[in-house]
Amino acid sequence: QKDLKAPWFVDYVLRQLSQQYGEAVVAGGGLRVQTTLDYNVQKIAEQAVYTNVNRPDLKARNVNNGAAEVIDPNTGQVLAMVGSANYYDQAIGGQYNVITDGQGRQPGSSFKIYVYATALANGYAPSNLILDKQGKIDGHPFVDWDHRD
Repeated sequence: QKDLKAPWFVDYVLRQLSQQYGEAVVAGGGLRVQTTLDYNVQKIAEQAVYTNVNRPDLKARNVNNGAAEVIDPNTGQVLAMVGSANYYDQAIGGQYNVITDGQGRQPGSSFKIYVYATALANGYAPSNLILDKQGKIDGHPFVDWDHRD
């Protein structure tokens, strides 16, 4: 169904309902479901992911997918969920929701904000330079993702 609105969110809610009530009850219909989705925010999030994934500088670096989730910081409610750049694009596995189904995937840059906040709280300034090189912490070696210093 190509006209499905907020398809990743719908899939997520259906999965939650099936786990709670069973697939037969969900498939039978008749449930009244109220969600936290804000469709206006959803449309903005979908456009933002699509626009950014299709930026020429990212295309040149073989970026072909992205995701976004908008959460109300006061309530924790999910207002929008974009699990891929295009739900209907099989070439990128569009129906795979990297937000809810990403178990085992590397979180990558999503941790940067916590690292930066911790550094600032510990006296580092935005102007401080930090060497990007191989090393060890408690005997465990680590390297940068591209293995370059």
